[in-house]
Amino acid sequence: MSNKRNKDKKYPDGFRDNKEYPLDEEEAKDEIGKELYPKLKNKSLSDLSDDGILVFPIAHSKKKKNDDSDDMFKEWRKEPKIIETFLSDDIRYVRFGNIAGFVGLDDDRLTIRSRFSRGKDDYFLHYMLSKVLNLNINIVELDISHSFDNQIFQLLMFMFPESLNKALRKGIFKLYQRYKYNDMNIKGTIDIARHIKENTPFLGKVAYSTREFTKDNYLIHLIRHTIEHIRTSMLSGRAFLNSTEETRQNVRAIELATPSYSLGDRKKIITENKNSMVSHAYYSEYRVLQEICLMILELRKHDIKDKKKQMRGILFDVSWLWEEYVYTLLKEDDFEHPCNRNKIGGISVFSDSTRNLYPDFYSKDRKIVADAKYKPLDEDGRKHLELGDLSQLITYSYIMNLGKSDSAIIIHPGSKETDENRTWYHRIGNLNGFGATIYRFVLRIPQYRPNEKKGFEEFKCDIEKEESIFKKKLRKLL
Repeated sequence: MSNKRNKDKKYPDGFRDNKEYPLDEEEAKDEIGKELYPKLKNKSLSDLSDDGILVFPIAHSKKKKNDDSDDMFKEWRKEPKIIETFLSDDIRYVRFGNIAGFVGLDDDRLTIRSRFSRGKDDYFLHYMLSKVLNLNINIVELDISHSFDNQIFQLLMFMFPESLNKALRKGIFKLYQRYKYNDMNIKGTIDIARHIKENTPFLGKVAYSTREFTKDNYLIHLIRHTIEHIRTSMLSGRAFLNSTEETRQNVRAIELATPSYSLGDRKKIITENKNSMVSHAYYSEYRVLQEICLMILELRKHDIKDKKKQMRGILFDVSWLWEEYVYTLLKEDDFEHPCNRNKIGGISVFSDSTRNLYPDFYSKDRKIVADAKYKPLDEDGRKHLELGDLSQLITYSYIMNLGKSDSAIIIHPGSKETDENRTWYHRIGNLNGFGATIYRFVLRIPQYRPNEKKGFEEFKCDIEKEESIFKKKLRKLL
């Protein structure tokens, strides 16, 4: 979208998660896009998973919905809506949920930033991505002056190294491929027609083909093409591919596994992967990597101009991103981090282990359980949590038999410079029964005034100080 069209908007810098905007239907179409708004209105992440939108976490997609989850709180874990509309005092509002990212359709463009962003600079979202995706490089913050597709491309660049590493921890993906040969070492099916064509008059060779279980297949070639594209497409491409020793080794492993790689095969490889998406549950990490690779390669200039009216973009469930980010702060203190979406970890509800619950974090040895909440909990100076926010912690505390000297905590980001937030945590009270103490911990996100000229590196320094204070206060409970 042109700068001129952006200047005509009420919200030229885009929108923020968990925010409400007074917009009627016509205004919403003008601000979000006449084509785009109807397709996003009251839709969840899984509704867009098959529409050219890369959704994180991938487990939200229709292909991996956990409708049969054993989690007793699954009805409280409803997928966030991208855009919801509602009436209040006869004024129609548009509300954005725990979603951030970019979506485009034809000429319509929608940017959703975290509510902690300042103008066009979304340092907090980029910082969380760098931590969760294990990017040990100085990332370049996304610039709204870049084209829409370049913003998406940079986000995909952030995700590629860690997605590559997660996939290759399962080993290099092998497939049966049919290879054609014409030599004297016959070991497969003789191809009569090809043999007559290539070996007349007979020169001692035989044309044949074999099926081989090999690393040198279309999926690994897709990854190789993506690596080469990243390496040559931008100045920081090589830095992404060398961000960690594991990434460097895996890039080298892909190169060694694809001796038949040819730049001219790229279009054929893309088509073959689109027609043969990874479906086996064991290789779910490869499915994620495959989708990222396809999006990166299809954002090349000659593909961007495709006139088909198909949505494209990338969206994050920021509550998931916040949870994963908090874990980077807790894992050094030996917290368990169950995965409800994949039913990994968890604690048993009944003695026969027939049902499980999945706290965000817990430690049986330290007798502590924690829940990460991204939704705004610091507004209006509230010191107490709603019952719905406490119910899960109360249940976890009971099942884990947490006593008077044990703790259950809710961890959420805070933005306002109130006295409450300066204390970093607040004691809610002791539970009746076993008597566990419930706390609310606030991780303060650095906020800058519009006239403060601070960049990403300064933000990183400031938030690392807040993280240090947060961990110091938390360890007093351990």
